[in-house]
Amino acid sequence: VVAGHWTSEYYGTRYLTVRNDGTATILFQANTMARMVVGARLRIEYTWEYDPSKERVIFTMVDGGPESGIAYVRKLWGNQQKQDVLFVCTGELHLRDLDGKTEHHWVALNEIPNKVQDRFAKL
Repeated sequence: VVAGHWTSEYYGTRYLTVRNDGTATILFQANTMARMVVGARLRIEYTWEYDPSKERVIFTMVDGGPESGIAYVRKLWGNQQKQDVLFVCTGELHLRDLDGKTEHHWVALNEIPNKVQDRFAKL
């Protein structure tokens, strides 16, 4: 997984920051459907590791907010999300859930926009 900032659309807009120290943060702005279960915004803090033998990244949830949304995510997917790395370059990151069907296409950003960071400052 490439350290940096990424964005993706999946039940809303996601902003992912992956750090070289093995930590990551997702800021999620939910669409109408997702708002019904997790609320308008969700911040999830992860640790991550890459398993080169399986070409797989493992994100382990360590914190986040608001708690009601985090509780729902943990109930639905558990504390870990394992995804196969399909393709990675400086501008794109393609991951696939272990169900073999759900793909996540991330596009690189220079930084997370300030207006987005401001919306998540209190979570």
